[in-house]
Amino acid sequence: MDGETADESEQQWWGYSVNGTFAELGVDSQPVADGDVYDFVLNVGW
Repeated sequence: MDGETADESEQQWWGYSVNGTFAELGVDSQPVADGDVYDFVLNVGW
């Protein structure tokens, strides 16, 4: 994403929130709605 990739060997993973709330669905299942704000964060550690 934006030139960044998660490195599983470094325990990195992508998480995201919708309107400031951590998403409970996988990104491929998340409905998209006008006006919602989606933030993606590269996390470290399981």
